[in-house]
Amino acid sequence: MELTSIIRRIDDLGRFVLPADIRRKFNINPGDSLEMSLTADSIQIRKISNIQNLLPLAQLIIKTLYLEYNILSALESENQILYSIKKIKDEESRFPIILNNKIVGNLIIYNYDSKDQKLIDFIILIFNKCLEEQG
Repeated sequence: MELTSIIRRIDDLGRFVLPADIRRKFNINPGDSLEMSLTADSIQIRKISNIQNLLPLAQLIIKTLYLEYNILSALESENQILYSIKKIKDEESRFPIILNNKIVGNLIIYNYDSKDQKLIDFIILIFNKCLEEQG
C-alpha cells in the first residue's frame, strides 16, 4: 500500500472526517467500529469487523460442529477467514451472517450436505441475533 498523507482539522468537538477515498478503500461505513492504537508519536486507526464480536461464540460452535457432527466449517469476515478448525481446500458453501440488512460475514461449510440445513439455519439465526443485540 502506498503511503498517503492527508491533513484534516479537528473541530470544536474533537472530531475529524475520514476522507471518502479512505472509507471506500477500507469499506468503512456508518455504524462501523474503529480501533485506535497509540504509540509514542502516532495514532493508528483500524476497522473492527462487527463479526469479530462473535469470535468466542463462533469458535465454540465451529469446534462443536466438527467434534459432534463431523462438519468442517469456518467463520469469514470480508473474505478473510477469522477462525476454522483445519485449513482445507474442499468445496465450500457460504451462509451469510447479516446485520442491518448487510452481509457482515459468512459461515463457511466445507463439503456441504443438505441434510444439515436445519442445523446451519439455526446457527446463522444465533449469529444474526447476537449481532442485533450487540447493536
